[in-house]
Amino acid sequence: MNSTFPRVRRTQAGYNIEQVEDFLEEARRAYGSDVQKVTGIDAQSIRRVSFEMTKGGYSPEHVDNALDRLEDAFAKRERERAIGEEGEEDYFGRIQAEAVAVLEQLSKPNEERFTRLGPFRKGYRVEQVDEFAEAIVSYLN
Repeated sequence: MNSTFPRVRRTQAGYNIEQVEDFLEEARRAYGSDVQKVTGIDAQSIRRVSFEMTKGGYSPEHVDNALDRLEDAFAKRERERAIGEEGEEDYFGRIQAEAVAVLEQLSKPNEERFTRLGPFRKGYRVEQVDEFAEAIVSYLN
């Protein structure tokens, strides 16, 4: 059988091959459909997809890199569709308003940006979130 991606060793955990292939087939159908048609696959669903880990599965690094490229392709297509529907001026006005809202939230002091989880709950590392938020603020300014 030809593999779409390299596989990890049989003793290592990789992404479930059947799940990856099924998702990619669904994405191919969605991308091949009419540009104006909204499908069940979009950039956000690609960003959020997850696969079970199984021994001897696909290399997560290779699959994740491909998903990043696929997400970019869908995002570009969605942006073009939105510009066609809203008009360029309205689209970019909406995007600018959303960027301002994000900038306002991220410009708050570190302790006020987001609700912190309790000590017995898992979440992102505060230092990493603050560092990422500062990078976004720097980019948007």
